[in-house]
Amino acid sequence: MKTKNSNWYLKEGLIYLNHGSFGATPKVILNKFFQLCEQVDENPMKFYLDDYPLLLNQSRNAISDFINAQIEKIAFVDNATTGINAVMRSLLPLIKHDWEILTTNHYYPAVKNTLSYMSALTGCKINVVELPDFVESSVQLFELITNQINEKTKLLVCDHISSISGMIFPVKELNDFCKTKGIFTMIDGAHAPGFLPLDLKALNPDWYTGNLHKWLFAPKGTAILYSNSSNDFDIHPVVISNNFGKGFIEEFDWVGTRNFCSWLTIKNCIEFYKLNFKYEYCRELSLFARELLIKELDLEPMAHESITGLMQSFWLPEKLGNTVDESIKLRKILLNKFNIEVFLNPFKDRLVLRISSQIYNTQSHYEILTEALKYILK
Repeated sequence: MKTKNSNWYLKEGLIYLNHGSFGATPKVILNKFFQLCEQVDENPMKFYLDDYPLLLNQSRNAISDFINAQIEKIAFVDNATTGINAVMRSLLPLIKHDWEILTTNHYYPAVKNTLSYMSALTGCKINVVELPDFVESSVQLFELITNQINEKTKLLVCDHISSISGMIFPVKELNDFCKTKGIFTMIDGAHAPGFLPLDLKALNPDWYTGNLHKWLFAPKGTAILYSNSSNDFDIHPVVISNNFGKGFIEEFDWVGTRNFCSWLTIKNCIEFYKLNFKYEYCRELSLFARELLIKELDLEPMAHESITGLMQSFWLPEKLGNTVDESIKLRKILLNKFNIEVFLNPFKDRLVLRISSQIYNTQSHYEILTEALKYILK
């Protein structure tokens, strides 16, 4: 069966069901990226001093319109992890030992490690809300999280879309509630841009970070950091460079010599997205896959379908293991024997399977995955 699409460099025959981890970038976007790389070396001095600032402002204007954010509040970073670290490290002088930072056990491992690091440096407590194996609704999520807020809670670090479960969190309601309590909000929107409509003016978090190299099709290393706090001047990049002290945007725009070309394709990415992305198709595909895996394999989903979007996550049978090594072994079987790529990861005491649905996927891809898992489970 052919899975090759003229828009992508995906290998012939590969059934790629993990757009959520490392999204495939369309040919037209990569070609623009390569063109920009050539432009750099035609005259490096001119590019970095003259062209780069103008092109970056075009990217900032484009993404600000796309997510409805104030231009002056948008900086570019390599990924959401870098965005989280920039904010958390900048908050170090503010965080006290009696602070509590609230989050959930669905946080991304890099975020977990960052918070652990902050706790080790400051003595603050990280309060982790343990979510149930199956989450029924946004209302349940909201209540589970807000019930853990107390007088010591100073910051909520919350996913917009969970990496492990694909679950969409009620970030607007959570953010509004935190505002009434004087609690800062840091939203990890790693999967959000392009996955669902964003309106950061309406959402109004203190800080928001999101990858553009997942669902918005940008080359790897393209993400944004939105800073809505009154202390923008005090939010610094992880790497301090020449523009230290010159303001939020200026500091993030230059963190030393590097290849900025992925950031300069954003206008092209948005144009491709608007012309080609079909949410309804991908959502129908996601629900088809969900129903198929539940019906044929009796897999247990991690969340009700009403709080999922284009990713579905399932608990795998205990016989398949619960360790990193066992997840790697299963992934290699699926890839080497069936030419399938999926997300597999240990969580709690089980392995989790997560599948993504993108415009290059078809129903047959999930049917082949189902038959492959049946074979493995025999």
